[in-house]
Amino acid sequence: MCGIGVTLFPQISNPNANDDSNPQQNALFSKAIQKCLQRRGPDHQSIQSNILSTHNNHQEQQLTLELTLYASVLHMRGYKLLPQPYCTPGYSFCWNGECYAHDHPTSASILVSPPFDVAEDKYEEVTSDTVKVMELIQHELLSMEDDEQQQQEQALANALSHVQGEYSFILYYHGPQQQGSYHNQGLDQQSSLPLQSLEENGAAEHGNACIYFGRDPLGRRSLLMSYTETNPPQRVIKQEHSHGTDRSDDNITIALDSSFVISSVAPYQQTKSEGKINAGTGFKPFLNMEEIPAGRVYRLDLCTGQLSFVPIIPSTAIGHPSSMNLLLLPNSSWNTLFNKDISPHLLQAAQRLHHYLNQAVRRRVIHAPFPLSINTGGRSSTSIPTNNQATVAVLFSGGVDSVVLAALSHEHVPINQTIDLINVAFASSTSSQQQQQQQEDPYSSSPDRQAALLSYEEMIHKFPNRKWRFIAVNVDYAEVLKEEAGICQLLHPLSSTMDFNIGTAFWFATRGYGEVVSILGDDGGGMNGRQEQLRFAAVGTESGVGAGARIRVQEEKILRCGTTGCQRKAREECTFHACNVCCSSTFHRRINQFLGGRASLCPFHDHHRSSKKNKNVRKKDKKDHRVNAKVDEDHRTFPERKKKGMMYTSRARVVLVGIGADEQMAGYGRHRVTYERGGYEALRQELKMEKSRLWTRNLGRDDRCISHHGKEARFPFLDENVVGYLNSLDVTDLCDMSKPQGLGDKMILRLVAKHIGVTQCSGLVKRAIQFGSRIAKCSDVDRFGSSRKASGTAKHTPKESTNIKNKQ
Repeated sequence: MCGIGVTLFPQISNPNANDDSNPQQNALFSKAIQKCLQRRGPDHQSIQSNILSTHNNHQEQQLTLELTLYASVLHMRGYKLLPQPYCTPGYSFCWNGECYAHDHPTSASILVSPPFDVAEDKYEEVTSDTVKVMELIQHELLSMEDDEQQQQEQALANALSHVQGEYSFILYYHGPQQQGSYHNQGLDQQSSLPLQSLEENGAAEHGNACIYFGRDPLGRRSLLMSYTETNPPQRVIKQEHSHGTDRSDDNITIALDSSFVISSVAPYQQTKSEGKINAGTGFKPFLNMEEIPAGRVYRLDLCTGQLSFVPIIPSTAIGHPSSMNLLLLPNSSWNTLFNKDISPHLLQAAQRLHHYLNQAVRRRVIHAPFPLSINTGGRSSTSIPTNNQATVAVLFSGGVDSVVLAALSHEHVPINQTIDLINVAFASSTSSQQQQQQQEDPYSSSPDRQAALLSYEEMIHKFPNRKWRFIAVNVDYAEVLKEEAGICQLLHPLSSTMDFNIGTAFWFATRGYGEVVSILGDDGGGMNGRQEQLRFAAVGTESGVGAGARIRVQEEKILRCGTTGCQRKAREECTFHACNVCCSSTFHRRINQFLGGRASLCPFHDHHRSSKKNKNVRKKDKKDHRVNAKVDEDHRTFPERKKKGMMYTSRARVVLVGIGADEQMAGYGRHRVTYERGGYEALRQELKMEKSRLWTRNLGRDDRCISHHGKEARFPFLDENVVGYLNSLDVTDLCDMSKPQGLGDKMILRLVAKHIGVTQCSGLVKRAIQFGSRIAKCSDVDRFGSSRKASGTAKHTPKESTNIKNKQ
């Protein structure tokens, strides 16, 4: 993984001119972009600067441009670190990604980088995948019949269509006559290197010079773009759509006498405030940048300024379900695990998904590098892990997504290596002090923490030979405020409250600093009595999913509330056969409003409502309610944890993230609402829309927040084969919305979890990370006064950011 960028600035004859593109401003921008990219690739930083001369069509004069490539490298592949930009005759290549496999057909006359898959046993990780991808690109470019612009773009798109993995890239074609001045900065060099041009050789003429750039078809790596024109009336840039299927016919032109910037992260500048401190004025972006649409190869002609693109259409061999039909046969181990309520067709679908997902996880963990050696300051793929450091970490919420990833990782990570399970929880300072006075852990009430500890205990018993390390990342909201400005910089161009909450959770989780938690015994203890924070599938409707050995479920049929959409337990004593909430709000209040009085309609619930006026009686009723509810609640014995564990920082560079599971398999609560409104057809359209916007709403933001700590996010649920297979299934093969939450949603994945043997998580209702970790609750109270008044779409600006140190 790398941080990559390119800047294109015109050289101004009058340095004192009041213009954003003067040399002094360009130098400040260069330092800022190096600084923000350095955190993504701490192992090596390089810049390559070029001076080229072109013709300015707008002003009919020669124009001298300064083009600078930036790259910071996180060494993940190959025995030796490969500096970037990677230079070959005529090209400078910046690659931020992973090529796990490619199926590119080789030419009859020349053999270039034969097809491979890192998941194969015979594969040996020798060289960097940057070299292999560049070989594919050059092979396609050399096989062109002519040098037309459209042919060049299409050749590059064809090469990338066979690559499987997360990536973004920048390719600068400058011709073999000029390489540019190249400067690299290793781990032993701390000072920033100044930009140097080729003034001694003069500016080179570049008739065919151009820049190619783009992101993979799913947009799993961040890449931002900014174009600022000095003459706005001449601007003809148009807004573009994502994932176009045909070549764009838009006549897009960028004035070359203005700045043009591409970067993995938006660079910021510090501003000085005079007098009073104004909130949100401490740091501002140099330029307003936008996410580059995914699945396209862009080409910027450095002579004409024309910007065009062609789509990257994945190879038909990627994720094609027909090949799986030939590989897999009905397996008795699957059929014996489930009862007759699950159709054989759904079992076969889950079986094939397990195969694809298992392969996707193997690709992402099999050659995970060891962390940096503390003593030597460097890494080698042949070194031995020190201090029991893990090579792989899983963002572990305890839900079915993360637990399945952890269980599959166990099959492919060497058994002598530790796997880190990282769980994050937030608490406000006020609640922390109150709970600490009561000798309670303020973070134990987090739903994700409870679910994670529950699943962690099961992982220990299911895989006793594996060393699992549970890292509880406990974050006080006061610490969030200290890092707020830096996190907001990473979110750009996104700025909503929801984006801040999710980005903050990922930022602190991947930092990996927390308390190592150990399970003391199976007799329960520390967390019993807090199980009300977890939501399980409604009991009495299990079909083998979520009914683990440690779950004691009432066998007799449970009377449910008769109100539409309500899954609560009804009371037989109630006049309306409803739950307490519906009896009070739906029946009692409305009938009394109609009658204009305060009649006692339900003696049972009226008695309970009136008894709450007395404090002592309320405590007694609450205790009685718990006793009465034991006959129908989904019980789980919670593990006891140490009161105080060792503080530890995970240094695993590979971080598995479960993003994409809910968007593809209808895991969110809003999907059930969509189904109730319009049935499965509406749900199909909803899932299609969510998958199409994943690159702009989630993936770019999450990549920037996770990579800031020098770690690489990998998304097994967004593997090309997994996505291709899930797209081939109908929505009815993915979920069963006739079943309750925690059972019908993502049902195909819950079947996979059951087959693997991790059952504690398979009945949990989905909670988004901002709610499960409690960051949304802390942020909403701080910003809006309460969660009810909060708005996820409201713009989030840092508080007193002038006093906060820039964390970029």
